[in-house]
Amino acid sequence: GDVLVFDNKTFSAVTTLDHRWAIFNKANGKMECRRSFELSRWGDHRIVRTGRYGGSTVGSYSDAVIELAGWFLTDGYIRPDGRVGVCQSERANPHKVKKIDAVFEQLKIQPSRRVVERTQCAYWEFKNHISSLLIELFPQRCLTIPFLMGLTAAQCHLLMKTMLLGDGSFYAPQNLTTFCSGRRENMDAFQALAVLC
Repeated sequence: GDVLVFDNKTFSAVTTLDHRWAIFNKANGKMECRRSFELSRWGDHRIVRTGRYGGSTVGSYSDAVIELAGWFLTDGYIRPDGRVGVCQSERANPHKVKKIDAVFEQLKIQPSRRVVERTQCAYWEFKNHISSLLIELFPQRCLTIPFLMGLTAAQCHLLMKTMLLGDGSFYAPQNLTTFCSGRRENMDAFQALAVLC
């Protein structure tokens, strides 16, 4: 198919027209995801370079909040009354249930916790300053690039690991890990997270 060639002093690549790039948009001062054919030809979109991501020197949030965010983004929901919830199969994933219990314990949150007998699915629901923070940080439960840019390198890895536990799959024969999401915005932001990691 058609390809786009970048060839200048600072960047050299051959890519498909649909490849998604994490970019800094000079026009609005924001981090965004753009496909190759959407990139500005006048230098307004600066591609975030791959390589080692140093991250922020100090994370804006605790590691426990980052981990809870990962569970919320993959296996979470928002109730109409403002309560935030996370669910996980206790029968299929008891190790994940223990991790979620541990995160709530670390954060000293005592959620309403129940297990539906028929499905053996565990539900945690809570409403406090952290639930409000999660709703504010992730509109419609979508990971955002500005949030990622405030994380330390270790927190990026923690978030990726948690999100892969939530919506990831590992295929041993091909040694392949995949992340699944029904929303393009989450896939774009997850790709940016992968670049940072």
